[in-house]
Amino acid sequence: MIFNEIYGAYYGTVTKIINAILENGAIDKKQLQEIITENAFEDSYLEISQAIKEDRWPFITKDLTTTLKNKPTLPLTTLQLRWLRSLVDDKRIRLFLDEIPYQLWNYEPLFSLSDIEIYDKYDDCDDYENQFYISVFRKILKAIKENSGLKLSITTRKDTQMTAIVVPLRLEYSEKDDKFRLIARSSNSKMQMFNLSSITSCELCYASSFVNPSAKVKTKTLVLEVFDKRNALERVMLHFAHFKKQAERVSDDRYIIRLEYDEKDETELVIRVLSFGPSIRAVASRSFVAEIKKRLETQRQLFKSLH
Repeated sequence: MIFNEIYGAYYGTVTKIINAILENGAIDKKQLQEIITENAFEDSYLEISQAIKEDRWPFITKDLTTTLKNKPTLPLTTLQLRWLRSLVDDKRIRLFLDEIPYQLWNYEPLFSLSDIEIYDKYDDCDDYENQFYISVFRKILKAIKENSGLKLSITTRKDTQMTAIVVPLRLEYSEKDDKFRLIARSSNSKMQMFNLSSITSCELCYASSFVNPSAKVKTKTLVLEVFDKRNALERVMLHFAHFKKQAERVSDDRYIIRLEYDEKDETELVIRVLSFGPSIRAVASRSFVAEIKKRLETQRQLFKSLH
């Protein structure tokens, strides 16, 4: 890994705990739990609080004070800066940044985007350098953060125009399509999905009170059995990094991973799981396993017909 574990969630959370103690003199258990819940994983509170209780960390005492006098810092290494410099060349970075930090230009990229060959990917990707597309993307981000509504004009598949007032829930990126999609809720509480490239107008607005932005997306749970050969576990964890998931070790080289996904993404998820071959096996849900079997049988029949 380019980024060492000290730059991960656990160390970052402990850093925030220390900073809070230094700013306030001390914190209580409620504040400790709030910091951990906001910055770390679901199971982190028990682990971190237990370490503090048992005096395993000399810099945070049992009474939630610290022996440190200065706030900890995490300077980036040259290798990490070179990796960040490589990301600057990704045109999608313009969706988030108007200007690249000038310090990065002093470093040679760690790799070039031309070094990466991606297969099974469509060519008609979104135009990430288009100024209108960038403005739409940022307005959607703003609406999501502020929990406000959006008035959209969209070009449909039949090349007609439609208008919709929605509450945006999240943005999704499809690696296979190389496109961003907006998941939103309409006035009748119906879930809708829009390709950002189909949006011709986007304005912030006040959503009507009958639109319920807190309503949950219908999710399903996928259970995978991973056989850790040829770094399969690491590859799976990286490939599905953006999904909410839990991993459990059941033997020396076998793991069970449970991840949540939007049921509308099931077809794409099936394709991604199949790409790992015999390294992983779908255990649940029934519909997911059935779809896996159906596609494998289709492939088997196709192979027989060709031979």
